Amino acid sequence: MRKKLRARKKIERDIYRKRQKTLAEKETYTPDKVFKYEHFIKSAAKSEHGVSWKASVQLYMIYPISRTYGDHKRIKAGKVPKCYSGREVAIVERGKTRIITPIHIKDRVVQKVLCTYALLPVFTRKLIYDNGASLKGKGVGFTRERMEKHLKRAARKFGQDFYVMTFDFKNFFGSIPHKLCRKILERYFSEDLVETAMEIIKNPLRGKARKLVDRKEAKRRLKELTEDRACGICLGSEESQDMALIVPNDIDHYIKDVARVKLYSRYMDDGVLFAKTKEELQDIYEAMKQIADSLGLRFNEKKTRIAKARKGFTFMKVKYRVTKTGKIVKRLTRKGIIRMRRKLKKFKRKMDRGEITIRNVYDSFQSWRAHAKVADSYRTVKNMTKLYIKLFGGESLRKGGKAGCITN
Repeated sequence: MRKKLRARKKIERDIYRKRQKTLAEKETYTPDKVFKYEHFIKSAAKSEHGVSWKASVQLYMIYPISRTYGDHKRIKAGKVPKCYSGREVAIVERGKTRIITPIHIKDRVVQKVLCTYALLPVFTRKLIYDNGASLKGKGVGFTRERMEKHLKRAARKFGQDFYVMTFDFKNFFGSIPHKLCRKILERYFSEDLVETAMEIIKNPLRGKARKLVDRKEAKRRLKELTEDRACGICLGSEESQDMALIVPNDIDHYIKDVARVKLYSRYMDDGVLFAKTKEELQDIYEAMKQIADSLGLRFNEKKTRIAKARKGFTFMKVKYRVTKTGKIVKRLTRKGIIRMRRKLKKFKRKMDRGEITIRNVYDSFQSWRAHAKVADSYRTVKNMTKLYIKLFGGESLRKGGKAGCITN
C-alpha cells in the first residue's frame, strides 16, 4: 500500500510541475516578448528568400523598417494586425485540384515572427521524433530514412511475415476545426497571442466569405468564423503548416506511448506503422478513429489499408516490398511513371506552341530524376531519358546557360 501511495504522490507531483511549467511558458510567450522589433527585421529578411523577384516583395524591402512599424505598433497596443485577403490560386497536382492561398509579404513577415519565436519552439517539444514535416533538419528525406529504418527493424524482429498499415486523412487542411486550433493554442500561449494567431488563420476564409454574391451565405460564414464554428486552414500559410503538425499529435502519442508501437512515422497527413499481426493493427486503427473523431478529423478509407509487408505498400510516392530473404525493394509507383511520360508529351506540345521554354522542361525533368533516385529505378530513368531525348533532341540548358545533353 505504501509503495502504491508513493507512486500516486509522485504522479501528482509530476502533473503539478508540468502545469506550473506550462503556466510559466504562457508568461514567456506574450505579444510583447514575441513581436519584438528586431524579430520583425530578421523575419523580413528571411521572408524575402526565394521570392525576391516579386514586385510586392521588392517594394516592401525598400523600406522594411517603416513597413513593419505599423504592425508592430498595433500589436504593442493590444490589437490584431491587419491582414491582406489573399487571392486563391487553383493548381492541379497529380490530377487533383488544390486551392492555394498565396500570402502577401506583409502577412508573411507577421507569420514568420509568430512561428519562429512562438509556435515552433513550443510545438517542437511536444511532437514525436518521427514527425518529420516542416521542421528544421527534417523533411521528406528524413521521413523516408526513418521509415526505412523502421522497416528494416520490423524485418529483423518479425521476419518476413509482418503487417504494415498506411493511413491518410481526408481533406486534412480543409477539415481542421478552428475550435480545436484555439484549444491547442490556449494550452501554451497567452490570450492576446492566441487571438493574433486565430486572426491569421481566419483571415483567408473571412476574405473569401466577403466576396460571396449571396449575402445571407456570406453573413452565415462570417458568423461561424466569429464563433469558431468554421473548419479549414489555408494551404500556403506558414502558420497552417505548423498547426497541421500539432493537430494529430494525440494520435501520434497514442501510437507511440499507449499502443507501444515504436515502428511508426508520419509526414503531415500520411502515416505508416508496422506490427506482427493484422489484428494488432486493426485494434490500433479503431482507437485512432475514436481519437480522430474527437479532434474533428477523418481518415481516408480508400487510402488507409493494412497489408502484408511482402505484398508491398506505398508511402510518399515510393512502393516498398520485403522479399522472402528480408531484402527491401524500392520501386517508383506505376502511376507516377505514367504521369511523367504524359507530362513530357504535354510539354512537347506546349513548347511547340511557344507557351514554355526548354529550360522549364529541363527543370521539371531534373526534379523527377532527383525523386527517382530514392528508389531502385535505373531502367526506369534510362527509358524516361530516352523519351526525353526523342521528344526534345537531348537539348537542355545547364546552369551556365550553355546547350548540352542529359547524360544517364
